Amino acid sequence: MGWFSLRATILLVALAVLFSILVSMPASAQTEGCLPDVGKRIPVLFVHGFGASQRVWNEGSPSMFEAVDAISKGYSTLFDYSQENLRWVDHPNLGPRLVHEINCRAQSSREQGGPGKVVLVTHSMGGLAARYAATNGAADSIGMVITIGTPNLGSVLANSGLGAAYSMCRMAEDGSLLQLPSGVDKAACELLVSAWPQLQAISGLREDSLKLARLGWVPTSIPVFAIAGNVQWRFRTFVGDITAPPSNSDLVVATESALQGHTKREVVCSGFIMLPLISDASCEHGRLLRDSDVQRQVVVGIQQYLTSLTTAQCAPAETFVSLLQQEDEGMEGPERHFTVVKGPVCQDGYAAAVVDDGGTLGWISMVLHFENGTWQRQLAGSYLSDEQCAALPSKLYAFFDTADSCVAI
Repeated sequence: MGWFSLRATILLVALAVLFSILVSMPASAQTEGCLPDVGKRIPVLFVHGFGASQRVWNEGSPSMFEAVDAISKGYSTLFDYSQENLRWVDHPNLGPRLVHEINCRAQSSREQGGPGKVVLVTHSMGGLAARYAATNGAADSIGMVITIGTPNLGSVLANSGLGAAYSMCRMAEDGSLLQLPSGVDKAACELLVSAWPQLQAISGLREDSLKLARLGWVPTSIPVFAIAGNVQWRFRTFVGDITAPPSNSDLVVATESALQGHTKREVVCSGFIMLPLISDASCEHGRLLRDSDVQRQVVVGIQQYLTSLTTAQCAPAETFVSLLQQEDEGMEGPERHFTVVKGPVCQDGYAAAVVDDGGTLGWISMVLHFENGTWQRQLAGSYLSDEQCAALPSKLYAFFDTADSCVAI
């Protein structure tokens, strides 16, 4: 790495540190509690990245938040960890708090007859925070994860420049290096050294990071929509502008690192280089959220997920019978013959029916939930408790109440 690039790297880190201090929000402004007015809309939770705050979602016209919030069946909220935005994702006020916020929103959704799932829209390290949450207690509450420029396999910037910059600045501070190279800012160097203990995330963002290697992946049952930027550099010469081949990165995260998901979208753009690792390209890492194509991809991804919930229509009677037969496979005792005697009735991605098992147990009250494109068993028993019935969508509650399936337990 040349001295000019190194100087730019130091300045970038210094600016990131200063920016994080300036935009840090007091604890009272952080998202707390559940969503008493979410209704049947699906909660959408935005998670920002390293060195940033929730304000990044409101930049641009329209902003990413405005674009997503326009989806009528969504309920958009922000997760802010700006006070800890230089820490690794396992910090108590980052990953663990995100787990709580996701579960809280999912519970509010369920209680109000919604899908009981949360859609996560994440940028940069926010996607790693989502991976932490999905493997530490929030998986059942997550319906979909959208990652934008997430360094799943590490970051180009963290791997190439920051360690070298810190080592050089540290050597200058302790006298091992008598003089900084020409053009390297002493004040920025001092700021980098003083802030280094707080930059816990840097070591985790390196491509050879043990922290990253130990971070779990989102379970395959949860759809992940990965979006990556791919910048083409443009140069102005005396014979005209020249556009280089794609860099295969957004100048901070390689496209391969960002495209780790079930569905993958690569946004290619071009722009002039202003400084090393800084460009005016619309799909550059820091500009991705304002890119109109990226915004469109996010909106389409959420709409497709919502469609998968609403177009399920109603589970046919054969689905209830098939699921019960699958459960009976390998079990001892006489073979049971199932028949749906009441229903099915469906609402908001849930299906209810009463099934006769042919005399062994009698009638079975059964609830299915449409998740990840398939109907899955939610509840089943001779009776359901009043509490279980009350938690169901209104149409299903009325169905079971009329069938005398709800009892006080």
